[in-house]
Amino acid sequence: MARAAQGWATAAISALAVVAIAGGIMIAGGPAQGRAERRDDQRRVDLSEIENQLRCLSMEARAFVTDPTATESCPDIPQRADRQTGEAYRIEPIDDENLRLCATFETAPDRARGPFNREFDDQGCRVVNIPEAMYRDGG
Repeated sequence: MARAAQGWATAAISALAVVAIAGGIMIAGGPAQGRAERRDDQRRVDLSEIENQLRCLSMEARAFVTDPTATESCPDIPQRADRQTGEAYRIEPIDDENLRLCATFETAPDRARGPFNREFDDQGCRVVNIPEAMYRDGG
């Protein structure tokens, strides 16, 4: 009888451990969620580098630039396409001072990590302002 009770207790503890592990994976999203978040972090870095290059080029040209091609004064070559999917990042001019930088993210904006999450809309875009005074006056 004691062995039956001991066997039942062991089975119950084992089942509880499995449920706890499964619950933890469901809450955290598991390894696949972590990989998706890391890929999204890289997409944000890529878009930030495109933004920095466009600011540099706009100051150099003293005009609003939307093509992040490298020049002698602005030699950085930002990643222009998603490393995972190959899909090109979108640069959408709005007016003479604003553009949208867009990517397709794997995680929802409210689940995304990092300091710039709130700037991205549901389409994976954020508005970037490059003030005319910055490039017309040379910064």
